[in-house]
Amino acid sequence: MLRRCAVAITSNLRDRARYVEERILREYGMAEAAFLPLVCGNRPAGVLILGSSEPGRPEKKASEIPQEALGRVARAIGSSGDAAGRGAAGGGGGGDGASEALQRALRRMAAFVAVANRIVQEDDLDSVCRMFLDTVHENSGFSRAVLTLIDQEGRDLQFYFTGFSDAEIDYFHGHKPEAVQRTAMFRDAHRVGGSYVVPAGDCNDGGLRPGTAQDLLFIPLYGSGASLVGTVMLAGPETAEPPTAESLSPLEMFAGQMAHALWYAPANKDVAAPPDERPPLIVMSHGGPTASASAALNLATQFWTSRGFAVVDVNYGGSTGYGREYRLRLRGQWGIVDVDDCVNAASHLASQGLVDGNRLAIRGGSAG
Repeated sequence: MLRRCAVAITSNLRDRARYVEERILREYGMAEAAFLPLVCGNRPAGVLILGSSEPGRPEKKASEIPQEALGRVARAIGSSGDAAGRGAAGGGGGGDGASEALQRALRRMAAFVAVANRIVQEDDLDSVCRMFLDTVHENSGFSRAVLTLIDQEGRDLQFYFTGFSDAEIDYFHGHKPEAVQRTAMFRDAHRVGGSYVVPAGDCNDGGLRPGTAQDLLFIPLYGSGASLVGTVMLAGPETAEPPTAESLSPLEMFAGQMAHALWYAPANKDVAAPPDERPPLIVMSHGGPTASASAALNLATQFWTSRGFAVVDVNYGGSTGYGREYRLRLRGQWGIVDVDDCVNAASHLASQGLVDGNRLAIRGGSAG
């Protein structure tokens, strides 16, 4: 299958099972399975297996999975293999560009999680804004950044700068985009992921001197009720390569696009864990992918929590119930935003000492 780089469908698991994986699926009551090859560059990286107890579903689901999502999984596998290879060789080369890019993204996400944990413990708004903007600046690949806070009427409330000289800040205040221009910037034609890449001429050069930048990256910040409470403008990219939805995803996650999740700690009235032991975690990812997890009684969740497992049921970006902008975060990014939100939920709980970071599992059905 990997040589042919083609999807393979097994439609009679209940009658026969040729391979170990098929026998395992049959033991779990699966009737059919789809085997999807994962290829990183020109190398086979693994196989993604989809099982179903209903006839016809694996083939349909396999055809609906975006190639971008499969490529992301393949690069993750290739990344771990490359890292192991480099370690064994004493730091030599061998990693391809995709793997190195993914490792950089994972390092950025780790940095964002660390700073986010500090931010939630900070009471001073000015300190929070400066910490937030400095982290975006250091991990975005852009030389300059402006954080603009906006009031309920859409008027500029306060500005924070990094990478700007005093003269550039003075010029910005005299030429910054007006509220009407800001509305025009956030059009679908400019949209990349959850952000907007806007030609400088369409936004009064973003408050920069003419000719300073060709394109500007704007990340909207939303508050309760999906209201716009601020923007981050980034200028001066380190490379000429245009940003993609995938490359921006970790940055958008940190830049205010908070995900939602339901947290269930282990609970059993008859048993107590050792005081110095943290529980393993099960991350649950709902289907749809635009459905949502509910806080209603779920015996499957209770099963795990009563047996010492912690559970986090993630309403990743794209889930219903949190407003239109939150729902649109998944558009064109299925397999990207949902994965990042689940990873960050687990990372956050581990960093807070609520779960054991070395014992993490994930489960889901359908799109989950």
